[in-house]
Amino acid sequence: MHFRPRNLLLLALLAGSLSAGMRSVIMPSEIGVSCHQGRPFTAVARTTLERVYPSGGKRTVTTEDRIARDRQGRVLREQHSPWTENPAEPVYYVNILDPKTMERTHIDPQKRLVLTRPVDRRTAWDYLPYDGTQYRLAAKPGVSVHTYLLGNQQISGLKCWGQRTTYLYSPGTFAGNRQPLTRTWEVWHSRDLGADVRIVAHDPDPEGGDQQTDLINIVYGDPDPSIFAPPPGYAVEAGHP
Repeated sequence: MHFRPRNLLLLALLAGSLSAGMRSVIMPSEIGVSCHQGRPFTAVARTTLERVYPSGGKRTVTTEDRIARDRQGRVLREQHSPWTENPAEPVYYVNILDPKTMERTHIDPQKRLVLTRPVDRRTAWDYLPYDGTQYRLAAKPGVSVHTYLLGNQQISGLKCWGQRTTYLYSPGTFAGNRQPLTRTWEVWHSRDLGADVRIVAHDPDPEGGDQQTDLINIVYGDPDPSIFAPPPGYAVEAGHP
């Protein structure tokens, strides 16, 4: 979920911006998009998150983020910070992956800052969700991990394959839990689109909560190229991988 490798850079950048006055910030899983050339599209990732607190209280929020890929394979993804934002001044970030320059660009509208970093070709160009075969998930003592393939189904007019990864925490391994706890992450991926179409996740940590993200309003064709350019007036900083 929020601990997935493709989100580590974003989480590191968020830590300084969002930790003040808060115990933690757990970002939802992002829709994964491969850098396939010649398959341009734009879409909206609609995420609904629900927290249930130990007191029994409940809070639900919904955010919508722009997703785009151009004909050259550049991928743009927005991500809102759902639990900290003022609806009048939402906190959000833009991340761009460019297979031609082999760079990842992180745009922070709050700080009017652009960070660019080189990216190793092995990391993300041909993204596929974890299906239990690419590598072996490492589990901590007291935690068992299982991955299940869910078959195929049509979502948003696309043929998708699904899988669910389940993390089972024995007593005492998750914040001192007295009973076994389960964390699940389910993804539905379209090979034709080269992108995730749905994510469903459950996190026993109330700071994470339950998530459903759907890719909606898919429009095929090249996006406006200006969305991949750093905004004028922003400071630009280059970083190490």
